[in-house]
Parts: sequence; C-alpha cells; structure tokens
Amino acid sequence: MEKFDMTTDIIVIGAGGSGLPAALAAREAGAEDVTIVERRKLTGGTGAIIGHMFAVESRPMKERGITVTKDQVFERHMESAHWACDARLARNFINASAQMIDWLESKEGIHFNHISATSGTRYQTSHAIREGNNIPVTGRVIADVLTRECKKAGVHFMMGTRAQSLIMDGEKKVAGLVVTKKGETLRIGAKAVIIATGSITANEELRKKFYPEKDFSKTEITASHPWIHGDGYLMAKAVHCLGDPLMTTLYIGPYITGHMVGQMIMSRPYIHLLNLYGKRFVNEDLMITNDDHSMIGSALDRQPKHMCFGLIDTASLRDMVKKHEVLSNFEAMFGQGVDDDIYNKAANTRVDGLISDEKNAGNGAAWLDHLEKDLDELAEKRPDLVLKTDSVPAIAAFIGCDETDLNEQIKRINDHYDKQYDAEFLKNKRFLYPFRTPPYYVVKSEEIFLDSIFGGIRINDKMEVIHESGYPFEGLYAAGIGVSGFIGSHGLGALDGTAYASSVYSGYVAGQKAAAYSKSLS
Repeated sequence: MEKFDMTTDIIVIGAGGSGLPAALAAREAGAEDVTIVERRKLTGGTGAIIGHMFAVESRPMKERGITVTKDQVFERHMESAHWACDARLARNFINASAQMIDWLESKEGIHFNHISATSGTRYQTSHAIREGNNIPVTGRVIADVLTRECKKAGVHFMMGTRAQSLIMDGEKKVAGLVVTKKGETLRIGAKAVIIATGSITANEELRKKFYPEKDFSKTEITASHPWIHGDGYLMAKAVHCLGDPLMTTLYIGPYITGHMVGQMIMSRPYIHLLNLYGKRFVNEDLMITNDDHSMIGSALDRQPKHMCFGLIDTASLRDMVKKHEVLSNFEAMFGQGVDDDIYNKAANTRVDGLISDEKNAGNGAAWLDHLEKDLDELAEKRPDLVLKTDSVPAIAAFIGCDETDLNEQIKRINDHYDKQYDAEFLKNKRFLYPFRTPPYYVVKSEEIFLDSIFGGIRINDKMEVIHESGYPFEGLYAAGIGVSGFIGSHGLGALDGTAYASSVYSGYVAGQKAAAYSKSLS
C-alpha cells in the first residue's frame, strides 16, 4: 500500500496560464479537493506577460461587427501547418475559443476591450485587455482574477513547491506526485495529475536536444525565465510518455539588445533587410500584412549567424516619419516609450505604468518624432550598430559583403520603386522606397528574437497524456504551451494569440476531464 504525506483528488502542477484555468474548471466541474503545486511564490507564470489571446466568433467580435468565421480560421490554420498538427485538437480549440472568452468574462474583473489583427490585416481575432494606454495587461489581469477565483472556490495552493516526479500505479496509471518544499520531500497521493508547467524554452540542455545544430548564443528569448525549465516534459518522459520531435520555435525577427529604436525600425516594412551577402532575403512587409508575424523570424533563422542589416536613405526616413503611422500592436505599445525591460518586469507586476514619459501614453507614433535624431546619436555612440554614410562602398564594408553584389541589390531596390513592383519578393507597393538619397542609414542586428518553444508532450483531444505505447495514461493530463498538437512546426498559422488561448482552453478541458475521472474513481 502506497504511503503518502497528504492526499488530494487532483494535483495541478503550475499556477500559470493553463494551471489556473485547470484548477478552477476542475472545481467548477465538481472535483472536491484540488491542489496547485507552484515552484514560485507568485501566480501567473509566463502567461502573466501575455498581451492578447486568440478567439473567433466571440461576443466582443460580434459587437464590433467582425465577421471572421471558425471555418475560415481553421482552413487557413491547417493550410499553414501543412496538417502537421492534431487536426481534431486544433478544430476543437478554434470552435471553443469564443466559449473561453465567455468563461473568462464571467469572472468579475475580466473584460476584453480591444480586438485587433495583431500582426496583419487578414483576421481580427486577437483579444486584449487594455487600461488607459496601448499596453495590454491581459495576462496579468487574468492571472490575478483566476487566482482570486481559485481561492474562493477552495483550491489549495502549495507555493514555493517544486514538482520532482510522478508516482505511478503500474505502467500507465498515475497515483500522485513527489515534490520538494524548503528542502523537504513530500509524497502527495492523487487520483489525477495535470501537468501545466509551461515549455522547455529556458532549459539549455533540452534546447540542444531538440535543436542540436542551432546556436542559441545570439538569440534573445522572451520566455527564458528560470521557472520555464521543462519540468513537466522531464517528468512525463520519465514515465515513458510519447514525446514529440515536431516542436515549434516561434522566431519573431531581428533583435537589438538594449536599443528599442533600432528594434522598432528593423520591424518596419519600409526598411530594406539584407543578409551577410548584401542581399534581401524576405518580404519586409510580412510583419504587418500577414496574420502570422513569425514569418520574418522564420526567414531570418535561415540566414548565416542570424545576422541582418536594415537599410534606409534620408528621404525615405523623413517621408516615413511624416506619415506618422502606427503599423502594428508592437508599435502601438513600444512606440509610446514603454520600458525596454517590460517582458521581464511583466512576469512579476502589472505593466500599465511602465511608460517612461506619460505625455506619450496612447501615442504609438511618438518614437517617430525623434527617430532621425536617435539614429544620428546611435551612429555616433555605437558605430558598430548604426552606420550613417554617403558611401555605398562604406556600407559594403560595414556589412562585410561584396560591393558588386550590394550595388546590384540596390539597383533592384530602386527598380522596384520605379516600377512600383517588387519583382523579388512581392512587397506591397505601399511600402516600396528607393535607396538613392544620402546620407544612408544602416542598422545592424546580430541577434534573433525567439518568443517561445511550443510542444514536447503528446496529448489527445481530451488532454490525456499519451504513453509511448500510443494509448493514454489513466489520470494524467497536460495543458499549456508544453504540449504538442495545436500548431505546426513553424509559426502560428492564423492563430495569433495561441500561446495564451490554447493554454486557457487546454487547462479548462484538462480540469473538466480530470474532475470527471476523479469522480468516477470515487
């Protein structure tokens, strides 16, 4: 007979974007005793930094007259994924996404007041909570509200407690969890366990295991917090779960450490992005014209050393500034002067106060007003980062490319502008600029921006973890971005906002299924 230090009906490992919905849904479904085990002393996890979540045919969309349908999104998503995801899981998720918005909004304090097409213009399906400015506080607000609701519902929180291993009853039936708290080891008996620990993103060894040929040394990883260590994946693999080599690396695009101005301009469609060879490698407008903002990141991931250079001439720069546009949610937030370290700070606090100059609050085009001055200062203080010159040979030397190749590329850029047709990569003619008027500006990026790594644990549409035999475990569930199946190997398809939406959905379903299973044992 197994001996336990304590027992509960359901253990949820992790109090983040999937764990909190799982625990609350389990209680709402009738589970009598639900316990959350969380290694940190703060709830929310990586989900707390999320700015928006996907949904389609939701109440907020209908109120705004947005007519995107579930079928449209599903077809686009599966086409983008090449059907290399779990079609039933993706379909169920898309179909239930509006229900998840309703469920969240049924909790006092959650109200989605901003709908947008986060990246491009195809689908306005990104739901956000914004307060007084352009900074979305979606993840933190939901985490705080669900934490409150879990406590009201009687969920027991074991904070500062790290899960170590699953306790099994035979080969495929879970019986509990081994945890450590303040150096003490505890054995907790449970009828069901839900793994909601997040991704493997911050675990260097696991990154190398899945991507042995990749060099992550020049990669800025948003979700590289110390608690995102793949604990759930390692525990599941230790009991022979079916892993998934088809993981998703969500690369966003060029990154420049500590220089948000440079980062902003490298994300603009008017810029000419060149690789180490002095040649364009991508349609630069994809960041704002496509529903999947990871496409430029995917293209950059294929470039040597993840390096690229953004070129713009003075006439183009000044015309771009004169337009005073806000072209994306990224610009709407960071263009008003948000603290560059927002993603790290958001994991621990509300972020709506992190604007350096309050007079710019709500003005996502504020950064353009001093862009030329900022680039001039960077060119003077950081000549390794920004080059200002009248000389094309100097640009070739800065890039390290063949001068003839660069001249040929510049000629093509100017031909595209003159003909209003990008014969190389079909950039929208609205964003075509020539490269003729010195002084020229060249911004260098040696890093790539990685949002997260999705996947690892194979589940079915009931969120049951799959054993390596191909059949599900009894009583073992998983949820959040640490599970595979929602998306394909590259990008999000039409599901921008998947990270949080799939976490809420999978947590909600896992909680309901675990509650039903635990009651059946009773």
